[in-house]
Amino acid sequence: AELMLKNLLAMRLQDDFQEVLEETEAAHAVTPAIAVLALRNSMTVSNLDATLKLIQQFADPLKASMGTTASSAPQQLMQQLIQLSLQQESMPALFDRLAGCGLLKSWVFEAALKECVPKGSKGNAQLLRELDELSHKHSVELPDAARVVLLRGAGAAEDALRLLADGAERGPVSKDVLLAALDASIAHRSSALTEAVVQHLPKTPTPDVASALLRSIVEGPMRGKDADNAILRTYEKHLSTVDLLMDTRTGRLVAEVALRRKRPEVLEQLLRLTNETPRIVGLLKSFASEHRLADAVAVFQACPQKTACMYNCLLDACIDCHDIELAERTMAEAVAAGMADVVTYNTIIKKHLQHGHFER
Repeated sequence: AELMLKNLLAMRLQDDFQEVLEETEAAHAVTPAIAVLALRNSMTVSNLDATLKLIQQFADPLKASMGTTASSAPQQLMQQLIQLSLQQESMPALFDRLAGCGLLKSWVFEAALKECVPKGSKGNAQLLRELDELSHKHSVELPDAARVVLLRGAGAAEDALRLLADGAERGPVSKDVLLAALDASIAHRSSALTEAVVQHLPKTPTPDVASALLRSIVEGPMRGKDADNAILRTYEKHLSTVDLLMDTRTGRLVAEVALRRKRPEVLEQLLRLTNETPRIVGLLKSFASEHRLADAVAVFQACPQKTACMYNCLLDACIDCHDIELAERTMAEAVAAGMADVVTYNTIIKKHLQHGHFER
């Protein structure tokens, strides 16, 4: 019967297909594969009502074909069902029927999200809200991947807040969900959403979450207002154990605020947490390239352990900014600390020659 039904479906012989299907059902010989063929036959004529009836009619064999996780055949069938329901604006009817038959799994929501959110877009906010409401209605726990998509496509800050709160009720909030919520806080300029994320931070956030959190303060509703104090408060309370210099922009942001607000202890903490000299040198060079010698010196002085590379970088900055007196003091300190190397001597000689200081 299965082979015959496949052939009839391929030839689009609807009446003959229906006749064989009825005979098979009467003989109690409907297998999971035949149940799937019946649904596909119904969908070829875009008959959603008939398809929904078949879902109920063949619920038991369909359950046998659908596990708790997606596999290629059931996923393809579900994708076709979702596409048909979207075309006819009847997704709630489909999900209600699937739930009533015990066929509504979390992966079905992921399949629906893929259809509602074309690649490279945030999707239709109304459709996403509908999916969120359906997951609540049928008590289906959304996987993190689905929650991330819903957060990024949330039409309002309130929707994003609810999604974050729902996820938090089920246990620790994952990094991906935190990042998506922070993106939403920027998109909706919602300080409430940023604060909600802070409440669900792990004891030691990952550097990318820490960077996103600070970015949400700078680019969100506090932009241009009291951002400096908010950044310092957030850093000291939640991020003081994170190596923020792993992200150049974030490290520079905190350093800027610490310098501007005259908080050397914050700058020292920022530098103490990195074991990578190139990151500190990069920060030094970023200020030196803007001829902000005083700030470059402040960064250098805040370094808990100074290396030859750091001395050389500061020496470079001193001569570029025409502060020869400071360059000589830096050179003397490097020599006294045993940090002067060939590069140190070459640097000061080359810079003197470039500036015409032949007598030196």
